Amino acid sequence: TVSRDIAELGLVRVGGPDSHYVKPNDGLGAASAVGREDRLQRLLRDLPLTVRRGQGIAILTTTPGSANSLASAIDAVAWPELIGTIAGDDTIFAALALHPRAYEGFAQRIARLGAYVQPED
Repeated sequence: TVSRDIAELGLVRVGGPDSHYVKPNDGLGAASAVGREDRLQRLLRDLPLTVRRGQGIAILTTTPGSANSLASAIDAVAWPELIGTIAGDDTIFAALALHPRAYEGFAQRIARLGAYVQPED
C-alpha cells in the first residue's frame, strides 16, 4: 500500500495548507558543517560505532537497525577523506579518498565525535 511505502521510505508529513512528505534529513544540505557534525555526535552518543581499516575503505559496525541513520549522518558531514557510504543493517562501508592519510584523517574525525577506532596491528 502507499502508506506502507511511505513508512518504509521513512518519509514524514509536513503540515500546513500545502502539506507534503519529505525525508527527515532533506534540510541537511542547508545546515552548517558544525550542525551536521553535531547531529552525528548526538547519534554516536546513543549508538555504539566501531571503526576498522580496510583496503581503501573503513568498515564501521553498530547495533542492528542503526547503520542507515549513521551512514546518512556520516555522508552529510562531507569530510574530504570520505567519498561515500554504503549501509546494511549493522555495517557501513565508507569509501575513502585515494590519498595516503585518508583513513587516518577519517578515523581521527570520527573518534573525536565518539566512535571507537580499533588500533591497527
